[in-house]
Amino acid sequence: MRVTVEQIEQAFDKYKDDFEKSLPKPSFGLIHTYRTSGEFTCIKWKNGTVRRPKISITDYFDWDQETIDIVVIHEMIHYYIAYYKIKDNEEHGEKFKELGNVFKEKYGLEIYDLMPAERIQKRREGAPKLAWILAKLFG
Repeated sequence: MRVTVEQIEQAFDKYKDDFEKSLPKPSFGLIHTYRTSGEFTCIKWKNGTVRRPKISITDYFDWDQETIDIVVIHEMIHYYIAYYKIKDNEEHGEKFKELGNVFKEKYGLEIYDLMPAERIQKRREGAPKLAWILAKLFG
């Protein structure tokens, strides 16, 4: 199915209580690319304060609900690390993996560094074929 902003928000609401501390509700959006599954964006002040957080997922592919949940949780982890100024050794480092393991243990969801090609079910109708092939080969 093609992802909607409402589905992203519902996934956020479903999993927000699984974090040790609460997260303010961010805005949600769609991005139109085959290069990434999702993204967390924000404005960070010099003191590290997070402002205008946003979680977005690409509408380029057709997703099943479990994959939407995985992408949203992945971006929520980035949000949590940024919001609480948690130091990690790399972008998908030890702290990221620790938080991801919470969801693996509780729900059986694997939170990936990069979305494996086999989780991408099919090309969204209307998406350019060349981009779809490149995403499957190099994605």
